[in-house]
Amino acid sequence: MSSSRQDSLSAVMIAGPDDRYLRDSLASLRPIADEIIFINTGARPAAVETARELGCLISDFPWGDDFSQAKNFGISKATGRWILSVDSDEVLQVDQGPPLLARALCAPATPAYLLFQDNLYDAGVSKPNLVLRLFQNDPRLRFVNPVHECISPTLCEGWPGFFPPVLPVRLKHFGYLPENVSGKHARNIRILKKWVTTAPDCIFANFKLGNTLMEVGQKDEALHYLEKTYRLFARSSTRFSAPFLPAFAIVFHQALLEAGLNEQAERFDRTACGWIKVLFDRFPQLAPAGYSAK
Repeated sequence: MSSSRQDSLSAVMIAGPDDRYLRDSLASLRPIADEIIFINTGARPAAVETARELGCLISDFPWGDDFSQAKNFGISKATGRWILSVDSDEVLQVDQGPPLLARALCAPATPAYLLFQDNLYDAGVSKPNLVLRLFQNDPRLRFVNPVHECISPTLCEGWPGFFPPVLPVRLKHFGYLPENVSGKHARNIRILKKWVTTAPDCIFANFKLGNTLMEVGQKDEALHYLEKTYRLFARSSTRFSAPFLPAFAIVFHQALLEAGLNEQAERFDRTACGWIKVLFDRFPQLAPAGYSAK
């Protein structure tokens, strides 16, 4: 049951063996969260002790290669009116966080917000990404997908036609740094292959598998799944509402070039530009700064 205060906030985190950033992550949540729900999916004893020291509410959940199951279990333990989902390798940037969040949480008619996830890469590169991580504690809003989990499908189902506003609150994400990424890729490929087997026509699953295989250098296999993603997109109108379409366009173009398929890459670019224009015209919030439709 949710707290009676309409702006009460529960931060929910699942934590496994990788706890390099855990203390900083939990500490960044304390100024803004009424409670921190810590779901232990295989964390080291020292990490669990850190969570206890920082006042978290701790529950165990057996890891079953499904991030959505674990996160939804965490949500079931939350009492706040709002949920903030944060991973153990993310740190909330609190310079503007508290006042911005306070205003956002006083808008009960808004079911969810997009936040910025700043993905850190080697050589100081940072790439921002919009993520649905702040949402009402409503049983209609739950995570789906075993990996690269999100609430988007349940949000679209429960609030047709709603597009979440962007809240300028940032999560600094360390998971893509070279020292952190190798084990993550192997785990994700394992889960993604199981997902694609059970849901062969899932566009998002095929894209994420192709993209991850590209990142680990398995380019022939990656091209297979990216070409399949393209075919699925081509026969589905969901391409005009898929936020990951621009990312797919970049990855598939590069995969075609690296395979020596230059003419096919050029033809795809012309098609993708038309698709992306429709997407940005429909959802201008997704367009990069400075974008103007022509």
